[in-house]
Amino acid sequence: MEKYTDLKNKIALVTGASAGMGKAIAQKYLEAGMIVIGTGRRKEKLTQTFANLPDIYRKNFIPFKSDVSSSADNNALLSEIKTQFGKLDVLVNNAGVMDGMTPVGDVSDELWHQVMAVNLTGPFELCRGAINLMLAQGNGTIINIASGGGIGGGRAGAAYVASKFALVGLSKNIAYMYALKGIRCNVICPGGVATEIGADSNFHPLGVERVMQDGTKSIRIGLPEEIGEVALFLASDASSLINGVALPADAGRSAW
Repeated sequence: MEKYTDLKNKIALVTGASAGMGKAIAQKYLEAGMIVIGTGRRKEKLTQTFANLPDIYRKNFIPFKSDVSSSADNNALLSEIKTQFGKLDVLVNNAGVMDGMTPVGDVSDELWHQVMAVNLTGPFELCRGAINLMLAQGNGTIINIASGGGIGGGRAGAAYVASKFALVGLSKNIAYMYALKGIRCNVICPGGVATEIGADSNFHPLGVERVMQDGTKSIRIGLPEEIGEVALFLASDASSLINGVALPADAGRSAW
């Protein structure tokens, strides 16, 4: 981790840190010497997730019970960070929810609002709060986790794709608006990654048929740790010239 020494003692917020990519990102940050506030809907699961880490890393992990779809929770989280640390160096909006690959004709109001609340509105609220902390300190980095569904229309259902395209657009706007303020904002667009996000989804038959085309089946599934490495790079000064980029991390899936 010597090449990322600039990250030591920096404060990072990682949403959805109890499993999958969020867990991997938080662990990479801890190994780089960062102080990580990790959020999830169940604080006990967050605590258990990081219980086996060496003491040197675990002492820098702060579990915080928070639901990204709740404005009240997001405001409380930002207030706690401001009170406890007075700053925020890195925000990673990782928490997300799928839509069962549901085509627009079958998207219910409930599904639409649920997906938008978690994948877009929550990240927007945290970006807004983070930006105001970062402006006060004169620097900061935001990393939003989108998806191949944020750069291609056939990668998931209508609500999920719409939410991730919007997240990419929001990120590019942030990157441009605050480029002269020492603040960067980039997006990671993973392809298939071995996580729990789709485990409980009730997949739509037409959506699955259309999304799972032959050209994508041959591309290997990524590991959460590989996304963690990308997030580590984007948080560090090694990526200082990279701003406003939607970066595919998909083993070539987006090249098909």
